[in-house]
Amino acid sequence: MTDGVSGVDSIATAVDVSPTGTNAIDGLLWGRRWVSDTGSDTTTISFSFPDQNSQFNTGPGGYPNDGDLEPFSGLTAVSDTAQDLFRSILQSLEDFTNLSFVEVDDSGDSAGTIRLANTGIDDENAVAWAYLPGAYQAAGDIWVLSANHSEDDIDYVHTLLHELGHALGLKHSFEAEDEFPAIDSSLEGVDYTVMSYSVSARFPDAQWQDLWPQTYMYADILALQYLYGVDTVTTAGTDNYAYSQDDRHFLTIWDYGGDDTLSVSGNRAVKLDLTPGSWSNVGTTVEYWDGSSFFTNSDTVFIMPDTVIENATGAEGDDTIVGNDADNVLLGNGGADTISGGAGADTLDGGAGDDQLTGGAGEDIFTIEGDDVVSDFENGVDKIAFETGENNLNLIDITQVGDDVRVQDSSGNSVLILNISASLIDVSDIVDGVEDGQYLVGTNAAELIEGDASDDTIEGGRGEDTLNGGDGADKLLGGTQADLIYGGDGGDSLLGGNGNDTVLGEAGNDTLTGSIGNDNLSGGSQGDRLFGDDGADTLDGGGGSDRVDYLKDDDDILVDLETGETSGGYAEGDVLINIESLFGGKGNDTLRGLEDGSRLHGAGGDDIVSGRSGDDILAGGNGNDSVIGGAGDDVLNGNRGDDTLIGGTGDDFMIGSAGADTFVFNAGDGDDTIRDFRSNDILDLSATSTDFTSLEQVLAAANETADGLLIDLGSGDSLLLQGAQLTDITAENLIL
Repeated sequence: MTDGVSGVDSIATAVDVSPTGTNAIDGLLWGRRWVSDTGSDTTTISFSFPDQNSQFNTGPGGYPNDGDLEPFSGLTAVSDTAQDLFRSILQSLEDFTNLSFVEVDDSGDSAGTIRLANTGIDDENAVAWAYLPGAYQAAGDIWVLSANHSEDDIDYVHTLLHELGHALGLKHSFEAEDEFPAIDSSLEGVDYTVMSYSVSARFPDAQWQDLWPQTYMYADILALQYLYGVDTVTTAGTDNYAYSQDDRHFLTIWDYGGDDTLSVSGNRAVKLDLTPGSWSNVGTTVEYWDGSSFFTNSDTVFIMPDTVIENATGAEGDDTIVGNDADNVLLGNGGADTISGGAGADTLDGGAGDDQLTGGAGEDIFTIEGDDVVSDFENGVDKIAFETGENNLNLIDITQVGDDVRVQDSSGNSVLILNISASLIDVSDIVDGVEDGQYLVGTNAAELIEGDASDDTIEGGRGEDTLNGGDGADKLLGGTQADLIYGGDGGDSLLGGNGNDTVLGEAGNDTLTGSIGNDNLSGGSQGDRLFGDDGADTLDGGGGSDRVDYLKDDDDILVDLETGETSGGYAEGDVLINIESLFGGKGNDTLRGLEDGSRLHGAGGDDIVSGRSGDDILAGGNGNDSVIGGAGDDVLNGNRGDDTLIGGTGDDFMIGSAGADTFVFNAGDGDDTIRDFRSNDILDLSATSTDFTSLEQVLAAANETADGLLIDLGSGDSLLLQGAQLTDITAENLIL
C-alpha cells in the first residue's frame, strides 16, 4: 500500500441540493451530489477497483496513515465477480438517470471518484460503508469488511446498491438530516428503498427475509433521478422485461416509453399486473420471519407509478394477467389463465388451456384456443379470433346456451360468450385466418388478422391492424392507420399503406414497402427487397443480402451505406441498416457503398455511383452517369447514356454498354478489363504511370492477344480491351 500527502487527487465536484417537498425523494437526500465540470446535462463519474498497489491520499480529507484506516488495514481487491456485479449496477443507473460511469485504472496516481475495495478493519458490527459526496479525498469510496461479508451472502448485491447510494448522495431512509426528513413509514423497508435497514414496509413485523432487492427500488429511483436527471433515451424503445423461473427476482421496473413487454418463462403460475404502481408475482417466493413464525410472499416485481408496460406474457401455469389503460397484448400461454384487459384496445390470448378473458373498455380482440370464456364481449366493437386460423365461414356452430352463446370452430376450440344473444353474433365478429386463395379484408376497428400455411392475401382496414401472413407466399396490405405486419415464412409481399407502419418480413425472400408515413421495415433472415417510399423510414435488411430501392423517387437523393448519410426525396430522414444493395430513383442521385463491398444501381437520371474498398458491382442505369469503383476488384457498368467509368485500384471489369463512354485510368489501378470498347468510346490515359503523348506511343505499348488488345500502362498496370485490335484505337479515342 502506497501513501503520500500528494496521493491521488481524483474526486469529482460536489454541490448542494435543495429539498423537493416530496417525502419519497427528500427522505433519501443527504444534501449533496456530484456534478460534471463540463456543464453537460450528463454527470460523468469515474470509478476504479483498488488493490494492494494502489495509492491513497494521506493529506487532509484523505486517509491519514495511522494504521487503523481502511487502506492500511488489510486492503484487498474485490473479486472479478464482484467487479462485474458492480459494473452491472452502474449500467442500470445509466439506464434510468443521466449518469455516465467511466472505469479507470487504480494504480500509481490514477484512481476513480468512486472506489470499491475490501478492508480488514477490526469491527464486529460493520458490514460495509461508503463516503458521501464532498470536497475530501475519501468522498465516493466504498469499503466492504471482508471478514463479515462476501459475495456469497444473499444480500451482497443489496449491500453494493446501498453503499453506492451513499456514494452518490443518498442517506439512510430512517435518518433526518437538517432539511431532509426521514422517509414515511409506508416506504420504510427495502421493498421500496435499498437505503433502509428495515426488511419490509409492506410487512412491518418482518425481521428477516431470504431474498434481498437486486435493483434500486421505488424511492431510490425517484431520488436518484432528482439528483442526476432522467434518461429519456435508453428505455424509450421496445423493451422486453423477461424473467426465467430458473432464477429468483426481487426488483423494480422503470421504463420511459415505447412498446414494452413483461414476460415470464417457467411452469409456475404467475400474477402479472401492468397497472402502474403495482406488484407482480413472476414465480419467486420470498420467505420472511416475524420473530415467531415464517410466512411467504410472491409479489416481488414492482412497476413504477410513472411506467407503462404495454404487453405481458405469462408462464405455463394458471396465470392471472391484468392490463392497464394502454392498448395491451396479453398472452397467457399454457394453463387455465384469467386475463383482464382494462381500458384500451387490447388483444387477449389465453393460449392453451381453458381461460377466462375480460376485455374491459375499448375495442378488444379475444384469441381462442381450447374452451375459453369471454365475460364482456360487445358485438360490433370487440372481435373473436380462433388460434387455429379457421376461416369465419367454416365455423360449425353458434349456439345459445341459456343467457350465453357458445361459438365453436371446426377444430373443436370454443368460446362461451356470457350474457349475449346468439342473434347478435355473426361472422363479422370473427377475425382469423384465410383459406387457400381467399382474400380477407379488415374493418374500421383495430384488428388482429392471421393467415395460415397457404398463400394468403390480407388487407387491413381503417384501424391500427396487426396482420400475420403465417406460412406461404402471402400478400399483406396494411390499410390507412399505423399497422403491424408480419410476413411469416415464405416469400411475402408486404405493403404498409398509410400511417407509420412496422413491417417485418421474417423468414423468406420478401418484398417490403412502407408507402406513406415514417415506417419501420425489417427484412428478416434472408435476402429481401425494401421500399421505404415517402417518409423518414428505418430500413433494416436483417440477415442475407438485402436491397433498398428508391425507383419511384423523382427527386435527387444521396445515400451512403457506410456512413448512414441520407438526404433528398424519399431518402430524407431514412436510416439504412444491414443493407448490401441499393437502387436509386429517377433523379440525379449520389449512391455510395460499404467498405466491404456493395451492389449499387443508379437507375434513372445522371448519377454518381461510388464503391469503396471492397469488391463492388456498380451500374449507372439510364442517364449520363459517373461510376467509380474505388479499391477492390469491381464490376462497373455504365448502362445507357454517355457514362464515365473509373475503376480505381484493384483489377476491375468495365462495361460501357450503350452510349459514348469514357474509361478513366490512373497510376496504380491494377489490371483492368473493358468488355465492349466501341469506336465512340474514350480512354483517358492522362494519369497513368506511363506518360503517353501520342497514339503511336499507346499502340507501341499494346499487343494483340487471343483475348483482345492488351495495353501496358506502366508500373505493373494494364488494360485489356476484349475482342479489340490495334486498328480499333484512333487518336479520337484517347485523352493523353
